[in-house]
Amino acid sequence: MNDEAPLQPEQGSHAAGRAPLIFVLLLLQAAIGLLETLVTLTLAGAAPLGAGLGVLSAALTVSLAAVAAGVVCGRRWARIGATAFEALVLGGAALRLLVRHGALPGLVWLLSDVALPIAVIDLLWIHLSPVARPLEGAVLRDSASRRMPAAGGSRPAPQA
Repeated sequence: MNDEAPLQPEQGSHAAGRAPLIFVLLLLQAAIGLLETLVTLTLAGAAPLGAGLGVLSAALTVSLAAVAAGVVCGRRWARIGATAFEALVLGGAALRLLVRHGALPGLVWLLSDVALPIAVIDLLWIHLSPVARPLEGAVLRDSASRRMPAAGGSRPAPQA
């Protein structure tokens, strides 16, 4: 199996419509990471630990932008990398909930650290999974088996 190969043709039609949306969502997360990097470097950049965290945050932001570009190109390694990143974000959200003893920090946090990663994972894997394809194939076979009425026959009723 070649990890550098683009998606297979039957997956390409599914991924083609979702890739720009995934790209935008990953770039949104990269922009959030860039803001967090700037805040970390501004507030704690003078301390060695703060500078190290800022550099680590910057590296994650740049790698997330590269992963977003790989997802658009249909690379499997990019889908796996994006899933790993989203799992890290969800794990951090769970740790944040444990530290705060169940109190939610806010709706923005809930959107950026819980809803956005779940949406990206859903777009990356669940809708592109092979399990969903047989149903779509059955729908295509069903629609192909229906015959169009003859030219002189009745017309379909107008849709409301």
